[in-house]
Amino acid sequence: MQRLKNRAQYEAAMAGGTVSRTPHFVLHRAPLAASSDPSQAPASTTGATGAGPVSEESRARPRRAKVLFPVVDDTWMGAVVPKRWAKRAVTRNGIRRQIYDVSESFAARLPAAAHVVRLRTDFARKQFPSAWSEALKSAVRGELLQLFERVAARAVTLASPSVTPAQAGAQSGRAAAVDPRLRGDDGVAHGDDGVAHGDDGVAHGDDGVAHADDEPARADDETARADSERKAP
Repeated sequence: MQRLKNRAQYEAAMAGGTVSRTPHFVLHRAPLAASSDPSQAPASTTGATGAGPVSEESRARPRRAKVLFPVVDDTWMGAVVPKRWAKRAVTRNGIRRQIYDVSESFAARLPAAAHVVRLRTDFARKQFPSAWSEALKSAVRGELLQLFERVAARAVTLASPSVTPAQAGAQSGRAAAVDPRLRGDDGVAHGDDGVAHGDDGVAHGDDGVAHADDEPARADDETARADSERKAP
């Protein structure tokens, strides 16, 4: 994890959107791509108003734009702890240490971008009278863990593949191809022929009576009935 070092880096990071927030902290993030220091832009070929043109030597050596974040495949982190919200230096230093310590533990779960954790309100002096007590340290660390955990959880959710309606329909079609006997709204399994089948696999008619599916068996029953009628007195 890289640390922000100059004002231009902090300004670029804080210009990004807010990605997480707790009662006392806010986390800013900005992409690293195409980030450069505007103060290091190439010099103009004409001087300031009324100053005349720039010398030939200066024109021959134009200044190059300085890249703000030379390492673009790593996470950059900065801490802003205003004196307005932490008047004692011991408190400010303790909060900064916790910001960097907690962020390091989440380094593998954060994207390659510029981040700034900013203290946005004070920890009440009445509740935490000491400049840096164990109670204050625990409160600061607890909020920072929440701050980074929310960002890490959101990143996992965005990375997880979601099932689209088209994919759901395809999965349903594959299930139907594997098992052709799908249950209808009445809870009864229906075959491809539209005939309701009971749990015994025998086709049932609308009258609820089981009917044989094979035609030869039905023909044998009719022959036996005819023979019985001929033998009857």
